[in-house]
Amino acid sequence: MTISVSNNTPRVSYAVSEGATQTSFTVNFEFFADADLRVFVDNTLKTITTHYTVSGGNGSTGTVTMSVTGASGGSTVVIVRAIALERTTDFPTSGAFNISSLNTELDRIIAIHADVDDTADRGLRLQESDDAVATTLPLKDARKGTVLAFNATTGVPEAGPSISSVTTVATQSANINTVAGISANVTTVAGIHANVTTVAGISSNVTTVAGVSSNVTTVAGIQANVTTVAGIASDVTAVAGISSDVAAVEDIKANVTTVAGISANVTTVAGISSNVTSVAGIASNVTTVAGMNATHLSNVSGVASNVALLGTSDAVSDLNTLAAISSDITSLANSLEKTYTVTVANPGSGNVFVLDSSNAPAIEMFRGNTYIFNQNDATNDGHPLVFKNGSSAYEVGVTYFLNGSETTQSNYVNTTNFNAGRSSGDRKVQIEVATSAPSSGLRYYCYVHGNGMGNTITVKDSNISLVAGSIANVNTTAGGITNINTVAGSISNVNTVASNITGVNTFTERYRVASSAPSSSLDAGDLYFDTSLNELKAYNGSAWQSTAPSAANQVNINTVAGEITAQEDLGSITESVTTSSGSNITTVGQAIANVNTVAGISANVTTVAGISANVTSVANIASNVTTVASNVSGVNSFAERYRVASSAPTSSLDAGDLYFNTSTNTLNYYNGSSFVAVVAGAMTSLAVDSSPQLGGNLDVNGNSIVSASNGDITIAPNGSGEINLNGTVNTDNLTIDFGSVA
Repeated sequence: MTISVSNNTPRVSYAVSEGATQTSFTVNFEFFADADLRVFVDNTLKTITTHYTVSGGNGSTGTVTMSVTGASGGSTVVIVRAIALERTTDFPTSGAFNISSLNTELDRIIAIHADVDDTADRGLRLQESDDAVATTLPLKDARKGTVLAFNATTGVPEAGPSISSVTTVATQSANINTVAGISANVTTVAGIHANVTTVAGISSNVTTVAGVSSNVTTVAGIQANVTTVAGIASDVTAVAGISSDVAAVEDIKANVTTVAGISANVTTVAGISSNVTSVAGIASNVTTVAGMNATHLSNVSGVASNVALLGTSDAVSDLNTLAAISSDITSLANSLEKTYTVTVANPGSGNVFVLDSSNAPAIEMFRGNTYIFNQNDATNDGHPLVFKNGSSAYEVGVTYFLNGSETTQSNYVNTTNFNAGRSSGDRKVQIEVATSAPSSGLRYYCYVHGNGMGNTITVKDSNISLVAGSIANVNTTAGGITNINTVAGSISNVNTVASNITGVNTFTERYRVASSAPSSSLDAGDLYFDTSLNELKAYNGSAWQSTAPSAANQVNINTVAGEITAQEDLGSITESVTTSSGSNITTVGQAIANVNTVAGISANVTTVAGISANVTSVANIASNVTTVASNVSGVNSFAERYRVASSAPTSSLDAGDLYFNTSTNTLNYYNGSSFVAVVAGAMTSLAVDSSPQLGGNLDVNGNSIVSASNGDITIAPNGSGEINLNGTVNTDNLTIDFGSVA
């Protein structure tokens, strides 16, 4: 099997209908063992055997079988592959090379990579197009009880508002939206808060006046007539009858005069009497608003849209999410910015800077991070903290603050009593460590009293900066994690190959497959398969020679094998003999050069047989060779070119392939249609050659030439060839045709 990351998503989900029962769930991705799968029902992890069983796998898909009944609204079943990160196969340094095991191990590595990708895709991460941004969270203490925020300038994570504040805002979102909707009115009320307070204090009077507004308006409009009344005493006397009423008016004449002066306003108030009544009911709230300055109310108005956004359900959900990781966010922020609380103390040998209760410690800084030295404590008077590089002042990325505002170094170091009348945090030195900052040589010290009050600073690259600066390499590494894991899991084999790299590189020259004979980098014992002739050849030190007889020679060898079978003792023949039945002996004699050629290369054939163990040794280190990337194409080719098995391979066959049969202990080569045995010594059996030829005298070595089938033995010279019988000839069953006697 072959696993491709692009189409191997190690996760599948099923929705079981409400009230239904489903027992079988297809696993449509490859897995290797039952333990590779994790099964969840409604987000609850289930246990194999107890809740479900698994079938299939072993490098293929499969099935999970269990009983799931749809609850209210149904149930959700999720099956995830989570292969343990481990090696299950260890390839030996010698012996047969198991291609199947290697393929399975590589498939597992690809599957593990797909599992890791699936997990990574489900995590919180930066966009690929984002520039290098440090993502380290603030330290735990800084992020406790806060939400995640991002710096407005750098975009790095930092501790945001407290969770309680965000929760409070979220619960009051309706009120915030209401205030934002009447921001103009709030501003107006704030501008007349004194008047509103006054009106609230006489709300009953205002209500009374509003009730007789028409009458008051009438009196104001006839003031001249009232003067006239003074002249009509008699009528006034009549008025005396209503003296109680007049007396009432007299008691509030000042008020009547005042009301007369603001008659238009009173009329306006009368028109909004219900509103005034409402204001009177919230007089304390209005008073509170009146106590707030216009700036605050303007700020609320200016962020009304943002506050409204916080009131949405999505925003509340996001804020809750961030609140859950607030400690992580704080940790990231703290890793990028650290504040030292600086005091001055005399431990017995003079004053020293005390950083976070530690006397003049040697400190460590990371490039890209910011460090703040807060000198607000009164003990710092007359002891301005500055930096130097060796003997020179160091000002790269350094900022000074007095009274909460940025200032120059000169002003900072020359202000001796800088804490008087100032609040916390007014005086501090801030250094943003540049990428160019030296690794050593930096020092913090007192500008007035010198080095003795401070100590050395070591500068390092932060892990975040290193990763951010090498993100392309990180991405490259992630893309090749399968290969890296493969190498890491076989590092001992890699080391073995490295120590034997000469031999590995040599093999590609030891055995070559081509249509013509190689002419360079030749050494005695080299093998070459001729794809034009489908013939295996060996280099004898000066020329390429076949490891088996040629087709023509094989015919001759087979002929001899077919003729030299009868066991006959010819006795002593003193005269030349010519047979009438053929010319086989003559044929052998005429082809004696070919027979001699075969005999002459027998040592080479034997040599090939003698190095079979070496060829097998190469096969036994095939796993190590496979891990060598620089030779992977040649080595992978060898894995198919030479195989060791108990039966002939049937797939991936090419002319020139080699196969060692462990059942018969024979080496075979593929001639394009079938495997042919390579016979050690070539001439050990004439039966394998259809036309054998002698390369020298035939010595029976005390044995006989036997015709096992009782057939004739014919010695037939060709042309002018002669048969010479020397020695004693046994004439039993001897027939000589003297058709031509020399």
